[in-house]
Amino acid sequence: MLYLLHGTDINKKQKERIKILDLLSKKFTNTEKVSFGDVVFDITNIESLISSQGLFGKRFLVSFDHVLENENIADVLLERLLRMSESENIFIFSENKILKEILKKFEKTGAEIQEFPLLKKTEKENVFAIANALERKNKKEIWIIFNKLTNSGIPSEKILGILFWKTKDMMLRRNLSVGGQKFSEAKLKSLSSQFLSAYHDGHGGGLTVSERVEKIILKEL
Repeated sequence: MLYLLHGTDINKKQKERIKILDLLSKKFTNTEKVSFGDVVFDITNIESLISSQGLFGKRFLVSFDHVLENENIADVLLERLLRMSESENIFIFSENKILKEILKKFEKTGAEIQEFPLLKKTEKENVFAIANALERKNKKEIWIIFNKLTNSGIPSEKILGILFWKTKDMMLRRNLSVGGQKFSEAKLKSLSSQFLSAYHDGHGGGLTVSERVEKIILKEL
């Protein structure tokens, strides 16, 4: 089994790798994690991991960190990609930038590939547009921006965090409206509490974080 996680958003990429490793550890109860970098690299050991069939159903979860940036190492590993994909052990590559020809080689093996691009400045600025809409108490605008952000791939948790921060900011500044209808302090406290609950409850089953935020926007604003 073969995975490729690539892109310059290091935090998201790292979280995804941890998530994959945790899921695989639960799926295969007898596992062992092994890591290689461009400094710690042993082709003999790697060859053994590709070929080995673990005793008592044991599987190795093998992580490679930015090894393909080294041309010599890349050449050695790329010629073994197909065998890695067919191995009983699992191989996970984590890379920043990856060449198109290398990406094609992963695609040919049927590897699971995910890209994690770092948001551009304009995208980051757009995320805060929903905070401005909340301060104006413009329900329609909040709803439109929320859907645009989620459809563009912005995590609902990130949007929720901004909405939660904005309610706190408005309470602290006691600036409860800007060119729009005024929020009562009690309403802001209620929204703050609901946003916080949406985050925790959204990870505990039932409605997702996104669905809970939608419900607050539609019913409470």
